[in-house]
Amino acid sequence: MIFIYRFIWSRSSCGFEITEDEQLDTAEARDCLEWIKHQGFALSVDDFGTGYSNLPKVRDLDYNTLKIDRSFALDIDAGGLGAALIPLMIRIANELGMDVVAEGIETNTQATVVWDMGPNSNRAGLLCRHRNWNAVYSNPSP
Repeated sequence: MIFIYRFIWSRSSCGFEITEDEQLDTAEARDCLEWIKHQGFALSVDDFGTGYSNLPKVRDLDYNTLKIDRSFALDIDAGGLGAALIPLMIRIANELGMDVVAEGIETNTQATVVWDMGPNSNRAGLLCRHRNWNAVYSNPSP
């Protein structure tokens, strides 16, 4: 018996995660990202807050999602640096009309802290710990 699977997807449900670096300064890179965006694909700024983050580029390229780097969540429940910076990053994303994903949120306490951080912080994504593909495939429950 032959099974044919038909996948229906739209470009808006498929996206690209862009980690900013100096190579995005080129006109060719900007044109490529603008083309991807104009084709209807979503763009996310990955690992925001580390390395080469550039706010004017984030604004000008009209990203859909701001993904806050997991390093800011490590000590968020203990009032560490992330507790001060994540609300500011959420505010930046809100001002730009972007969704927010706080990477590295692995505990209920961390999720609650992020959730309570202000307007639209309820859009912050609760993620699970990284898992090996074989473990996920053989046992899909978290």
